[in-house]
Amino acid sequence: MLAMINTIYANWESVTSATNSVVGIPIVRTIWPYLIGAIAAVFIAWAHAISRHGLALRAARDEPTAALASGVDIPKVRLVAFTLSGAVMGLGGALMAHSIGVVTPDTFYLGLTFITLSMLVVGGIGTLTGAVMGVVLLSLLIEGLRALERGVALGEVTVALPGGLQEILLGVVMIVILARRPAGLFAHEFAVPAWLGAGRPRAAKPANVPAGDA
Repeated sequence: MLAMINTIYANWESVTSATNSVVGIPIVRTIWPYLIGAIAAVFIAWAHAISRHGLALRAARDEPTAALASGVDIPKVRLVAFTLSGAVMGLGGALMAHSIGVVTPDTFYLGLTFITLSMLVVGGIGTLTGAVMGVVLLSLLIEGLRALERGVALGEVTVALPGGLQEILLGVVMIVILARRPAGLFAHEFAVPAWLGAGRPRAAKPANVPAGDA
């Protein structure tokens, strides 16, 4: 699907201007718009997950037959999720364009797709916690590898990793995670601490029934 869309985009010149770059995008250097965008994306995902549509979507994924029998409109809840995810991805793409100043079709092709999938595999594709932590961990790893590829000065000697090693190590990390933790490092959501007043609900005590009524 990705290759098909990229091919259509690159050849439909009358609509997409083919492979011409979009230049002159104002570059935003401050971190605040990106931080606010990230917080908004996480909040939207969390709010949808706990909403009626989110619960219905999970029911349609896990037990579609039971969901249909319960009156869940599966195409509708999937369309809502698709629309929300598209809006969040559009926000992320716009922020990325303002961070680099130039956008080409290759900017959002295999490289970015591979990194995104790596983040989901490492963190855990089934939970919001996994998605967020996957982004954090892989971003730190990628930036560390880039710094090592540029070279690190150790006294009078500069040590640098060979170019292209970043993609190889990311592939190795994905293979190890898939072999050892197929569901990801954060397959379960973090529990809310009890001191916040949202601990696990206590089991109700059984009512005392008189012996004569038993």
